Amino acid sequence: MTNPRWIIHIGPPKTGTTSLQERVFARHPGLCFLGKPWWTPEVPYETCVALHRAIDSVTMAPPGRFDAGTARAAIDAWLAHAPQAAPRPDGSLLPRLLSEERLMIADAVEIAEIARRLAILFPGAEIVHVRRDPVAGLKSGYYWHYARNWTDAGFSGWLTEGMTNPASRLAGLALRYYDLVGIEAAFGAHFPVVRKVDYSRLRADSTGFLATLLDLPREDFAAFRDLGDTALNASGNRAVAELHRAAKKALQLWNRLPFGKIDEKPEHLGNSALWRALEWPLRRLSWGQAKLEPTEADRLRILTYFGQRGTEPSVPDDRRTQADANGRQARTMPE
Repeated sequence: MTNPRWIIHIGPPKTGTTSLQERVFARHPGLCFLGKPWWTPEVPYETCVALHRAIDSVTMAPPGRFDAGTARAAIDAWLAHAPQAAPRPDGSLLPRLLSEERLMIADAVEIAEIARRLAILFPGAEIVHVRRDPVAGLKSGYYWHYARNWTDAGFSGWLTEGMTNPASRLAGLALRYYDLVGIEAAFGAHFPVVRKVDYSRLRADSTGFLATLLDLPREDFAAFRDLGDTALNASGNRAVAELHRAAKKALQLWNRLPFGKIDEKPEHLGNSALWRALEWPLRRLSWGQAKLEPTEADRLRILTYFGQRGTEPSVPDDRRTQADANGRQARTMPE
């Protein structure tokens, strides 16, 4: 029996990660998938919790407190129970795919330390990430922050905060998601393969996008060829954002009262039919949209910011090129 192939998908946030996890990775019969949703029916609940905590510790354990032995034991325990981790009749093993966008969120430890910890747990793994047009990615990230009542600023003010205060846990952190030079330097120091694929290809050629991302035959993803037809990372308008903010504020107020607590953590308050019905008439409104939109000056600032860091321009989300339709990007190997 050969050693399994490990692939670690690190996101970053706002590049369709959750959609890929739920619609492709968790459903693909040719992958042993570890990631959201973390709960696998065939694996004991406590073992799933331990796996989740182990992966979280890579990014959240303070310096000097990361326990690689405990984390590795939790991973091995999960693999011992997961049917897709068992050897196939010919003795081979399915590729093992860990997908977690938090592996790009350096709010507790630096990205270089995250890469070092991952290399201890998964030596020789392949690192894969999705490159998105930073203007579109930051716009989506800002909307996510605004709708959850984490900032009151407009897009321009939010962006200024991040550029003047790189340590900011909102815009400053979001800017680091698109620093490709920094990403590839950090992970390339520890892993033999760091591979990227453009987010724009997800719409133009979803099977090619998936084949490139995971370095598997295109035909393995034929069942997911319509993935690009589904709206991904679609931000709402100002009216919808204000509805979410009002709901968030109401939850926070309720949780200050001496009654039962309501979980504020779910990313989407509106997964119910009732909530979607409330949103529907608001989506037609154009009121106040300028606050949420990047100006031309913002776009120039973003492109200049990343250009100064050596990050090459990426394909805008709404541009479909012949290369996207036909080409397959090569692996990015560290020098």
